[in-house]
Amino acid sequence: MYLTDAEGDRLLKLAEVTARVALGKSALYVKINEGTFPSPVRLAPGAVRWKKSEVDAWIAGLQPVYQRPTGAGA
Repeated sequence: MYLTDAEGDRLLKLAEVTARVALGKSALYVKINEGTFPSPVRLAPGAVRWKKSEVDAWIAGLQPVYQRPTGAGA
């Protein structure tokens, strides 16, 4: 059973987030502090979760590192 928020959005644990975005805990928190990654929702002291929809939106907004050239000779 998954934990969800009031809108029915699934709430992800830190291990799930780091696996989805391929970042370690430290790198993830650096991005949160920079404002470039969604902040977690605090459920209780020492218990935080991330909204799956926000993590998915962040992933969808990533730009590819390499784009295949288009046109003749590609």
